[in-house]
Amino acid sequence: ANFYAALKTKGFVILSGLSGTGKTKLALLFAELLCEHCRGRADAQHDEDKCTHLFLSVRPDWRDGKPLLGYYNPLMEQYESTPLLRLLLRAKADYEEKGAYAMPYFVILDEMNLSHVEYYFADFLSVLESGRDDGGWTREPLRLHSLSSAEDHGGTEIPSTLRLPPNLY
Repeated sequence: ANFYAALKTKGFVILSGLSGTGKTKLALLFAELLCEHCRGRADAQHDEDKCTHLFLSVRPDWRDGKPLLGYYNPLMEQYESTPLLRLLLRAKADYEEKGAYAMPYFVILDEMNLSHVEYYFADFLSVLESGRDDGGWTREPLRLHSLSSAEDHGGTEIPSTLRLPPNLY
């Protein structure tokens, strides 16, 4: 109940405590419960294109936001997207299409303390702390690139900025 209340209040929750107490499991089971693809299926395999949640293990070598949001590769002339960026774009599209009836999307960052949070998560923290407008979107966007247009290797258009929708936790 406290976890749910914290999510509904801020949309961003940090769980801290001793190892092995179930912090990661709580977040993962909560996200799976609300995922239409995984709900009630013990055999459900994580499918990046269907699941509304993403589990990411933070690595000690993360020094900037590239492992989370990707980057534009000028040699290949394409954006190197990441699973997180693709989830954010799906959450945005779902909310634009369905409004208040959009599915909730969850990002679970495990072991955030393994790397300096201010290195890889600073952009997210700044955007999340910017507040929300009347429609629930973040006031400030994430800045992804400075080009007029960019696509990833799958042909998905990557916007230069991305405001986070209210259905993202």
